[in-house]
Amino acid sequence: MCIRDRILTVLTGGIHKSFSLNAGFDVAALLQGTEPVTTGLLQWLRRSTAHVMAAVPVWPVYRTVREEIHHAFVSVRGRLVATGSDVPLFALLLAGRELVYLQQPEDMQLSGRDLLLLSNLVNCSESLKSGESWLPICLSDFHETGFLYSYVCFLDKHLPLILLSGDPNSVGEMKAFRHQVERALGPAISQLSNPTVVSDCCVPGLMHLVVKDRATAQLVMPVADSMEWWENSVHDVIRSYMVASSQMSHPNRLLTEWVEAGPGFLTYGWAGVELEIYASFRLPMSKQRVGAAMQDVLDWAMMARDELFVLLPSHLSFNHSMKLPVAGSY
Repeated sequence: MCIRDRILTVLTGGIHKSFSLNAGFDVAALLQGTEPVTTGLLQWLRRSTAHVMAAVPVWPVYRTVREEIHHAFVSVRGRLVATGSDVPLFALLLAGRELVYLQQPEDMQLSGRDLLLLSNLVNCSESLKSGESWLPICLSDFHETGFLYSYVCFLDKHLPLILLSGDPNSVGEMKAFRHQVERALGPAISQLSNPTVVSDCCVPGLMHLVVKDRATAQLVMPVADSMEWWENSVHDVIRSYMVASSQMSHPNRLLTEWVEAGPGFLTYGWAGVELEIYASFRLPMSKQRVGAAMQDVLDWAMMARDELFVLLPSHLSFNHSMKLPVAGSY
């Protein structure tokens, strides 16, 4: 499904009509030059549960810093709207592949899958990392047969800013929005904290962790303290998280916990009303100790929730006539 959606970002769902007319239609030429983006997606799939959980990875930020970033975007949008200028339908600030801030209309929101594809595109396309870029992109969950138009620039080496518009002629307005936001952000950008690491949880025996916020479809995956262990175990850990997620979300089951022993570690999956937690603990570890450790992880996640996830009211009312050109036949 991910690879299909990746192809549609370039071709749109209009390609289905071409296949219906000619089952042997060759799309290779249309996809030429996109191989690094597809390869990057496949590599990401092997090292993250984000796509399986349809959740966007988030860069943890102190709440005060996230509020400064929120204020910068909202104030710039307000000034431009007051002057009758066009504004982005969606505005995203990333740290690498992880979401720092998202602004979107309250009546049409991007799905986790679309955000993941967008993040992969800007991080795997070398041509987008220098200067400014303006390109069409089809986000199939949002609109399978039409394009949004993406203004992409990097405010810093690992800080892509993405502005999405439905108007193919709005590049000038998107550029103006970018410059005003960049000035408004000021020192907030330099205050983005270092990556969260597993030891920040202060839970003995914890080797790896994924926390998913169910309401926002966002997740945090702190960096493992032992990178050697992580590189040797990443595929086993990700597989065990995928099994736990699928078992707890199975429509014919009502499981809230899943435990599985892996090579040298124990996976514990837990699903609550607000959060899902997937944790790897060092073996040997008693059942009682694992239970107490999971409670400690949950307490940490709830206490740090405002910093771990983008929970600010980023859904705005837009007085915007959206244009989505429908793709033609190939």
